[in-house]
Amino acid sequence: MILKKLNIFTRVQFVLNGILLTLFIVIGLFLYNNERKKAYATSREKSYDEIEELSNVVDIYRIRDRDILNMAGNFAEYKINQFSYFEESDSAEINFEAVNPLTDKPMNIIIHEWFVDEVSMHNNYFIVDEIKKLTKVNASIYQKTPKGYVNVSTNIFNTEGDRLLGDVILNSSEIIQAIESGNKYFSRIYRNKSWYQSIYKPIYIDGRIRGMYYISLKERIASALKPIFDGRTHFKTGYTFLITSEGRLSIHPKDQGVDYSNTNMFSMLKKLSQKWGSYTYMWPENELAKPWCLNFKYEETIDSYICITYPKKEIFDELNIQVVYVLMWFVIFIIGLQVTLFYLNKQRREKLKAIFKPIAEIVEGKKAEKIETTNPEFSKLYNDINIISDRYALLVNYAKNLVNNHLDSRQPESLKNDPIGLALINLDDKLLKSAELEKERAIDAKLRKWESDGLSKFINILQQHTHSINELSDELINNLVEYLKANQGALFFLNNENPDDIFFEQMATYAYNKKRLIEKKIYPEEGLIGRLYTEKKSIYLSEIPENYIRITSGLGELEPNYLLIIPLLLNMEVYGVIELASFNKFEDYQIEFLEKIGENIASTINNVQINAKTRRSLEQSGSEHVRPDMKK
Repeated sequence: MILKKLNIFTRVQFVLNGILLTLFIVIGLFLYNNERKKAYATSREKSYDEIEELSNVVDIYRIRDRDILNMAGNFAEYKINQFSYFEESDSAEINFEAVNPLTDKPMNIIIHEWFVDEVSMHNNYFIVDEIKKLTKVNASIYQKTPKGYVNVSTNIFNTEGDRLLGDVILNSSEIIQAIESGNKYFSRIYRNKSWYQSIYKPIYIDGRIRGMYYISLKERIASALKPIFDGRTHFKTGYTFLITSEGRLSIHPKDQGVDYSNTNMFSMLKKLSQKWGSYTYMWPENELAKPWCLNFKYEETIDSYICITYPKKEIFDELNIQVVYVLMWFVIFIIGLQVTLFYLNKQRREKLKAIFKPIAEIVEGKKAEKIETTNPEFSKLYNDINIISDRYALLVNYAKNLVNNHLDSRQPESLKNDPIGLALINLDDKLLKSAELEKERAIDAKLRKWESDGLSKFINILQQHTHSINELSDELINNLVEYLKANQGALFFLNNENPDDIFFEQMATYAYNKKRLIEKKIYPEEGLIGRLYTEKKSIYLSEIPENYIRITSGLGELEPNYLLIIPLLLNMEVYGVIELASFNKFEDYQIEFLEKIGENIASTINNVQINAKTRRSLEQSGSEHVRPDMKK
């Protein structure tokens, strides 16, 4: 249906471009996917070949290190056996300082003194130093104790130059279990950023195993193989590395010695549980991560993985360059075809120039001049352009009003039939409602802050004046009148010490005249204040009884317009009354605030009164127990 509305030249151009583009995409994707598979398989096979070569090199260096270690072990055994007699004293005991391998804390171990050809082994290092001098390996001699084997002689030093004596190997260790069985024990450990191969062998005294000696050789695999590994190139940024089964990098171009056990890359490697394999992972493990390929082989003899890794995208760099060349030639072909079709369609386009100008003016946001034509082929098109131009001008004007915050402006009825116009009208309504809600929210936030600040202020006053009821009363009424912007105020507390004479006692006032101050007591059956004792509800009057209260100002004595009386309630019991008078109206939020703070005031009054009674009782009790002669 769409093609039928186009002219013949446009139809031919559209169909021809579509066919060519479809064929190019289908054939191109098929060939590109095949080439990607080939490139990926080729890179993996090449990596496997290089890994196998490196594996053979690793074996050569591993065998060399093991041979050197065995030679050193044989010499150490010869050196120890060279001495004619090892003897362990039954009586001579030594308190030896050791280190607990579980807690790393010092511990004392009692050991029997060793003699070698009647020379004490303790504080004597001639055997281990001779071994190191001739073999260049570390050596230690351990003595058996009930708590484990203790290092009593060594040629290994710490950073301060002290010999590392006192190392304890517990009886539960695999090393000790092998020694106790009369066997030697091989181990491979990582220490001081290097790998070491070690041998442990038993020492016999009187035909019994009474200790062991240890020699260790720093592996030369990493130092010897690093130049070989680093010399291998894999695409642009790929590299080769060696990682142990515990996740530590033995050989790496940048992170050698770093622990990778917590990386996703290593977790995937361990999860495969294969001798050979490959997988894709994301690296580095952050927001900049990109896919990398990793090919590996597990080398059992050194308990490590030989790995080759490289960015996945680099596999296809050469292929992508070829794709760019193909695309470039295809674009050149398409451009040539379009030029030819454009030339053939040139005459047709000339007839459409008349509509280009008004359309361009509409696009630029201008109101286009009306266009007319006698050609029936374009009459409907021109008429539609004129309608769009007029409506567009209305929409622009309406949108400008919204931008300038001129809301609820009257617009022509024609916009209600236009989707965009209707959307702008709805937006106008929503902005109006949003503005009203924003005002309400601002007022609510202001009131909440006012109430929160007030509660904090008066709770602080209540906490600071718990020892004097009079100071508390004055502080409360003065601050209440000022905070609520009232003109006068009074504070009454209920005095019920005498059950037969209960009354409200005036405790503090603010801006009352002298005549009002004389009235100290108000009984529950008297006046507005007394009425609260029974009703327990606030009283708010906008018409105050005549002569009830007057406010003295620079203009003389005036009667206030509003009176507010709030009961101080705690557990529905009245403990007092707040009376405020003002020329201005008390708002609902102010009344609610006073009712809330009233409960806190009532609670504080109750506590202060109880404390006062307690003090009076204690004072009375103390005076009654004074001896008669003391009273005199």
